Amino acid sequence: MKIQFITGNAVKFKDAAHYFSAAGIELKQTNMAVPEIQADCANEVCRAKANYVSERICGPFFVEDSSFHIPSLLNFPGIYARYVLETLGTEGILRAMTGMDKRDCYFKSCIVFCDGANRFHEFSFIRNGLFITEHAGKSITGWSELWRIIGVAGLGKHVSEASPEQRAVLESEWSQENTFTRLIEYIRGKYCEKEHL
Repeated sequence: MKIQFITGNAVKFKDAAHYFSAAGIELKQTNMAVPEIQADCANEVCRAKANYVSERICGPFFVEDSSFHIPSLLNFPGIYARYVLETLGTEGILRAMTGMDKRDCYFKSCIVFCDGANRFHEFSFIRNGLFITEHAGKSITGWSELWRIIGVAGLGKHVSEASPEQRAVLESEWSQENTFTRLIEYIRGKYCEKEHL
């Protein structure tokens, strides 16, 4: 079974391919210009993307989207995190948080999988236990620039200040619960046993 990941983001595809390859599932990147609606959350964007793509290609595929939320700022920036980074930057977000005691934040990611028969299956994951730091920290190679201003509540410090061992534990925990993992578990349970993938 070959599944298409509809994305023009080579880094995101590489990350996904790592999970799917380890599970023995073939993944193909399909670059398609897909309109993104204005919405409050990644789930709404994903559903609209999946509907658009399903009218134009055949076979199983999935789309993915994510959002970043700061409850103290009324869940800003939501799905507009990339635009906010390009305009305000991390320093602008820090200025907006000046004087705020409640600094928790979270990422939300969503995948909508179309099984090839126009049946849609949705998977979501929230990465919480995070907070906005007072000052920007070091950038982390391969991670979003947002992580320059994010700390981990369980560690009480900026993620870049975590030891390699602590970072490895965090990444392991997050990899076991993310949307790619949830989709893979669904696919293996639904199809792979029958097809011996």
